[in-house]
Amino acid sequence: MWTAGEKQFYVFALLDTILKHVPSHWRIGALYDIGCQMDQTLKKWRFMLEWLPHLERGVSIFHAYSHQWACQLWYHPRKSELWGLSDGEGCEWFWSELFRLIPGLWVTGYHWCLFILGLQVEHIDEGKRMGMGKWLQGRIDQLQHCLEEAEMKLSDCSPVT
Repeated sequence: MWTAGEKQFYVFALLDTILKHVPSHWRIGALYDIGCQMDQTLKKWRFMLEWLPHLERGVSIFHAYSHQWACQLWYHPRKSELWGLSDGEGCEWFWSELFRLIPGLWVTGYHWCLFILGLQVEHIDEGKRMGMGKWLQGRIDQLQHCLEEAEMKLSDCSPVT
């Protein structure tokens, strides 16, 4: 938990803060590059056992493929209803939209940093909202094509007698 590399205590501190501020009946999802190791740490050291019923652990899809086979089976985001059809890479995409601001923000004050990040998040949000109709139409077209292909293949099949 304290060794170099992925320092799990940062994740535990973040989850502790989140879980203190949400209703106790909520389930919280934590997609983390080493979510499988985080889960093992929680169980091995009997650490924060009160979290376990409220916490869904997972490994984002691209990280899952670099882990052992068991990690892919147990912690893949598509194996849990909580994640829906998410591949778990949304946060990494979002970070890629923000990271270029970081060097310039090192020299600003705390509140100015929050202000600039807030503006950038609003800009990203507005861009995504403006493109949502086009994205949705593309998904509908793709699904329509899949449906037509499936119906064609089914019509080629002979009925079972």
